[in-house]
Amino acid sequence: MWVRARVAAAVCAAAVLAGAGGCSSVTHTAKTLRSEFHPAPQSIPSDTTPSSPCDSVTPGGHYVGFSVNGFPPDEAPLKALEHETGIDANIVSFYTNFGSQLNLAPIEAMCAQRVLPLLEIDTPRAVELREIADGSEDSILEQYALDVGTLHTPIAVDFDHEFNGPWFKWGERYSPASVFVAAWRRIVTVFREYDATNVIWVWNPNVDIPGTVPNLAPWYPGNSYVSWIGLDGYFFSATATYASVFERTMSQIRGFTDRPMLIVETGANPTSGRERAIASLFTGATATRGLLGLIWFDYGKTKTHDWYINNDPSALAAFAANAVKYQT
Repeated sequence: MWVRARVAAAVCAAAVLAGAGGCSSVTHTAKTLRSEFHPAPQSIPSDTTPSSPCDSVTPGGHYVGFSVNGFPPDEAPLKALEHETGIDANIVSFYTNFGSQLNLAPIEAMCAQRVLPLLEIDTPRAVELREIADGSEDSILEQYALDVGTLHTPIAVDFDHEFNGPWFKWGERYSPASVFVAAWRRIVTVFREYDATNVIWVWNPNVDIPGTVPNLAPWYPGNSYVSWIGLDGYFFSATATYASVFERTMSQIRGFTDRPMLIVETGANPTSGRERAIASLFTGATATRGLLGLIWFDYGKTKTHDWYINNDPSALAAFAANAVKYQT
């Protein structure tokens, strides 16, 4: 099993936030006629305190999870990392292209094992954000809403992460803030129309680094369309600290929303001094009010973007030493 019993309450808390009635893998019948739809309230609650039928989250507990290459559907890399770190992940993220068919079985299995799934949907080059914003892609959104809604389990959804950087096709270089916001609101609206109220909407910029937009406020869809704030930030150098990576962006965001935050992607290069960087990460996270937890992005992309720690015993030991205490 991926997770211990103590994790159940954390995921049930997400279920309550999202409007779901608990964490069950049993599906319900999808509504297929618009006349039968009951749109969700236009304001998304930010309260993450669990209530019946869920028990209380362990005081001071947090999400600690992973994103690993090959999962889903391959569980082996995830289980191996859990074993090496001594962590039973209570949140796991994975990626899909907008328009791709969702594989629902792993999502249901995750929640059945008390793991919160975080689905990151990114628009491929063939899809323009303006087409989502103007309703041209509603047929895809409607299918997603039906698929996700029939899960009847909580699921976090993150659309076009790191939109404030120039490196992705959907980023600020290709679409203005107004179009991004319109597309985001269109997605949430269609999900509401199809009664997919089990979604935790995660708005996920990159932290402020050279090349990102200096002002995030115009890119924010508004509290009525966002449940949590996600952040992607990495330790690239030996001088990087939690404060230097995350705090400037967190402070800016707190100027326009008080939504709970989650570090959706983080990692440390070998040149950063991983033991030091990991200790800084968890020390800073522990001290940050309103931070729900973090996800380690366990990928080795390039020499300068090498976050893969499975072959680094000292990094694994540092992660285990810090993460177990932080999670509980």
